[in-house]
Amino acid sequence: MRRFVSFLALMAVPLVLCTGDLASAQKTKDKAKADADDDKPAKTKMVKVGVLVGKVTAVYEEKRRMRLTVSYPVRSIDQSAVGQMNQAQQQMAQATARRDFAAMAQAQRTLALAQARMYKTENKTKDVEVQAAEEVVVRLSKPKEEFDEKGKIKSRKRLTKAEMKELKGDPKLPGYKAEWGDLQVEQIVQVTVVRPKGEPAPKSTSRPKKGKKGSDDALGEMVGLEIPTVGMVMILQEPPVGK
Repeated sequence: MRRFVSFLALMAVPLVLCTGDLASAQKTKDKAKADADDDKPAKTKMVKVGVLVGKVTAVYEEKRRMRLTVSYPVRSIDQSAVGQMNQAQQQMAQATARRDFAAMAQAQRTLALAQARMYKTENKTKDVEVQAAEEVVVRLSKPKEEFDEKGKIKSRKRLTKAEMKELKGDPKLPGYKAEWGDLQVEQIVQVTVVRPKGEPAPKSTSRPKKGKKGSDDALGEMVGLEIPTVGMVMILQEPPVGK
């Protein structure tokens, strides 16, 4: 019995040494991986500024840039409405002094109409060049056309769930998989303008003139940026047939 116990003890020694070596090797491997991760440059987190929709007029593959023609609303003060407001206010004061209630009511209606017309909105277009972010995402609003063996467009109704899942790619992203190389002139696209988190919002190079309210939202500001950075491009519409 003693010999058997001694034999087990002798067998256990190399097992312990082997286990220790494996644990030491794993720690060394984990440390090397951690050091490698530390050496990697930290990814810059981007935050959304807004979106622009426009027609692609040029794609610069090497620079990862694209030129768009975008339309955006601009609100400005209607000077004729301001004149009507001033006139209505004078009429109101005169009617009040005369205690002419009918004239007072008329002046109030004129004033309300003038106030409603105080701002006018007009659509403007501008060519904007955008720069793709380092990790820009390109997506399609609908899957790419698939072709069968005869070269005919494959009906999407025939696609299996697995095929649709493959076309979708990352389920957390809108639309379907695409690449920068899928971008082409005459497409209608929606681009998401971004900036590094923590940095102040970039200033527009085209400020509204004095006396104007500016655009309805941040759209006009984005259009005025020198070269907006885009984190996502959604292809909304392909070029017309024959383009």
